[in-house]
Amino acid sequence: MSRPAVRAFTLLEIVAAVAVVALIAVGLAGIFGSIGDTVAAGQRVRALNEYAAMVEARMREDFSRMAPDGFLVIRQEQLRDSSGPLQIALSPDDASDPDGDGNPGRPRRADEIAFFVRAPAGESYTSARRPLSPELTPRSSEARVYYGFGERWPRATVAFDPYYIPQINADTPNSTLAAFRLGGDAVPENRFASNWHLLRHVTVLAGNPNSAQRLPSTLLGFPTADVEAALGGRARLQDSDRQIGLMPALDGVFLESERIRPADEAGLLRRFALPATPYYRVASGLLDVATTSIAETRAVVNSFVRTPGGPIANSNGSPVLNTVRNDPEQVLLGIDSSIPPPRVWMHQWMVWMLPSFVQSSQQMGARIRYEPHPTRMFIGSEVGSGFADHTDSNAHPILDVFDRAIFEADQEMLSAHNFVPRCTEFIVEWSYGYTVQTAGDPQFGELIWYGLDRRAPNGHRLGVEYDEGDPRSVPPTRAGDRRGNLPAGHPDYAPPRELVNPVNNLGNYPPNVRIFAFGQFDPEADLDGTAGSLTGPGPWPWPKLIRVTMSIADPTDPELESTFQATFEVPQRPAY
Repeated sequence: MSRPAVRAFTLLEIVAAVAVVALIAVGLAGIFGSIGDTVAAGQRVRALNEYAAMVEARMREDFSRMAPDGFLVIRQEQLRDSSGPLQIALSPDDASDPDGDGNPGRPRRADEIAFFVRAPAGESYTSARRPLSPELTPRSSEARVYYGFGERWPRATVAFDPYYIPQINADTPNSTLAAFRLGGDAVPENRFASNWHLLRHVTVLAGNPNSAQRLPSTLLGFPTADVEAALGGRARLQDSDRQIGLMPALDGVFLESERIRPADEAGLLRRFALPATPYYRVASGLLDVATTSIAETRAVVNSFVRTPGGPIANSNGSPVLNTVRNDPEQVLLGIDSSIPPPRVWMHQWMVWMLPSFVQSSQQMGARIRYEPHPTRMFIGSEVGSGFADHTDSNAHPILDVFDRAIFEADQEMLSAHNFVPRCTEFIVEWSYGYTVQTAGDPQFGELIWYGLDRRAPNGHRLGVEYDEGDPRSVPPTRAGDRRGNLPAGHPDYAPPRELVNPVNNLGNYPPNVRIFAFGQFDPEADLDGTAGSLTGPGPWPWPKLIRVTMSIADPTDPELESTFQATFEVPQRPAY
């Protein structure tokens, strides 16, 4: 019995079926790819939000501890060179051109903020430096906190270059050359924004040296008596204005107080990479301890009758010293609390509290040195002879061990204050809590934030110049006149621009920079309503709010940039 023939698929039908399956597969791949991209984007956003929350929590704690009897300095800078604002790309592959001028990248802000803090009872601040003896670690309830970008050094080919052997007196290399600074093209790590790093630099205010310091029985495994013998006595181990707990220290928080006497070096444990010039520099990235206090700092700002770097003068203006001070102890010669100094001196001292090296408009963009990791991983036997301040290859083995330990601690310090990697912009603005009151203004009722002019794509003002006479800046009910006069008994007032934005007192800074300083009292206040009279001292109002806007590049794709913003309350100060 024959079976009926079974019809098979033709070649054309098979090809058609394969094509249909392929089309379905492509469609499914696109769908799943889209889903995957959405999931990846969601994970990226979630990771950023979690990271931003950690950053905000750390900053919120710092702002909550702000000492009301200290000082607050905000420095805003849009990076630029002699030809104008710099167009800074995220990476070498970033071809974005938002303003359409043919240059990749966009202008970026690199702001800074510094203030003093106090730890709650039972807590303290300690140095980030690895201690030579845990028992001697400097601790204090007071510190200066600084937020700002760091700056990397150009790589070197010579083994003993300061790039590999950090110098305690080092400023930014070629600090007057824009090419070496943030946004400059000489150092790729500083050129592209995705390589930048925001620092949180905490300087422990350790107070006056302890003349009755007790040393532990052993140091780095050696009996202390043997260490003293190797050093030729106990003096090099004792606390001093330049050394606390066997760690190098600054004699204050001002750039001015970084100057030291050459004779001071003889009493230090540190024997290598010492200054050829009499300076210790916080900009070196190696120092985070200062032998001072908030009270001493306040005395300098409020009572020091001269400007930083200038001759010390009596309260009547006659000079005590006609040369630049090179002895930190002579600071006392310039203090006269009976007559407060003018605003210009107070402003300059407060600005010199910024640890970045920005003494003039020639150094815009210079910052504290940092590195993401040690620049020299291997430390050979030459530590005790090749770059020490002696040339005896048969130096005492104990001293070589100490030299090596100090060198290793220096390397670790270069990354000890790194806070937010791949931070591509950092903006700090402040507010008195005033709101826009101009009728018909589309931003009516919104908070007014002060700083460099900054606008949203729709034209709304994100940051405005502070001017107590401009209703867009200060509501008329708070404005007063140029000296801050308001009706008697008024609970609040807008201080004159010359007080909080002392640009005229700080040299010829370019238009891309604003500096806001907040002190303890205004020595030239005039609140009695009499034009031209000086009735100070009077109040120096502080901000009620600080707003931080931060952009961060994605760690997996440096051309992706996300921005978050946080607002912090400033602790209220007692009424003047």
